[in-house]
Amino acid sequence: MATSFPVLGMLAIVCSALSDIFMFEKRILKFQGTQNVRDLGGYRTNNGSQVKWRQLYRGSRLSKLTQRDLRFLKRRKVAEIVDFRSAVERRNEPDIVPKGAKDIILTVLGRDTTHSTQSAEELAKASSQPDYGYHEMIRTYHRMIADDFSQKAYTKFFDLLLKKDPEQSLLFHCTEGKDRTGLATALFYTALGVDTDTIYKDYLLTNDILRERLDQRLEKASKYGASQADLDNIESFMSVDADYLSEAFSTMADLSGDPENYLAEYLHLDDSKIQILRNKYLV
Repeated sequence: MATSFPVLGMLAIVCSALSDIFMFEKRILKFQGTQNVRDLGGYRTNNGSQVKWRQLYRGSRLSKLTQRDLRFLKRRKVAEIVDFRSAVERRNEPDIVPKGAKDIILTVLGRDTTHSTQSAEELAKASSQPDYGYHEMIRTYHRMIADDFSQKAYTKFFDLLLKKDPEQSLLFHCTEGKDRTGLATALFYTALGVDTDTIYKDYLLTNDILRERLDQRLEKASKYGASQADLDNIESFMSVDADYLSEAFSTMADLSGDPENYLAEYLHLDDSKIQILRNKYLV
C-alpha cells in the first residue's frame, strides 16, 4: 500500500501530460497555406465553466489558403472572417475566404507598427539601436489599448461576437496572428472570466507555433550581415513577449482601474453584455 501513492501520483502526472497534449492538438489547427490558426475553446473560467469549442477561431494571413484549407473552414461553418490588418496589408495580401463567408474589415492599427509584413532584411535595416524592437512593441500594445482608433475596432469586434449565430463560427486574424489577434483573444478571455495565468499561457503559444519561421528569418538576416542588435530587434518584432501583454493590462489598469472596468468603460461591455457573451460562449 505504501508504494501505491507514488504510483498513483505518477499516473496522475502522466494523465495530465497526455491531457495537455490532446488539448494542444485539438486547439492548434493545421493548415497548408497559413500558420497559427487556433480554436479558442477548451479553457476553464474562474467559476468552472468551459469555453465552447468550434465557435471562434484566431489566425494569421489568409492570402495563401489552399482549396483544402477552404474546405476545412467550410466544414467548421466559418461564416464571418474579421480582418484586423491595415489597408496596405490587405492590399498586398488580400484574404481568400470560403464561398459565402463574410469578410469584415476592422482595422486595429492605421499603420502596422508590429512590422509583421517586413522581410528579415527590412527589419534589420529598420533600426540597429539595441532594444528598439522591444520598446516599439511595448508602445504598440499601449496604443492598441489607449488609442480611440483601436478601441473602436475592438468594440465593433465584440459587437460581432454578441450577434454571432451560435450555429456558425467566426475567425479573426491579422498578419502573423500574434499581436492584434493575440490582444483580441486576451480581451475575449478576460470578458469570459478565464484566469490571467491561462491567458498569458495561451498568448505565448504563438512562440512555439512560429519558432521555426522565426529561426529561418534570423538565419537569413545573419547572412545579410545583421548585428546582434539587429537580430534581437527582429526577434522582438516576430515573436510575442509576456511584457507586451503586461503593458496592455497595465494600460487598462491605468485607464480604468482594472481590465473588467476597461471593458465596460472603453469597449462598452456592460454587465448585461458580459452575461450575453458568457451565455453564448461558455458551457
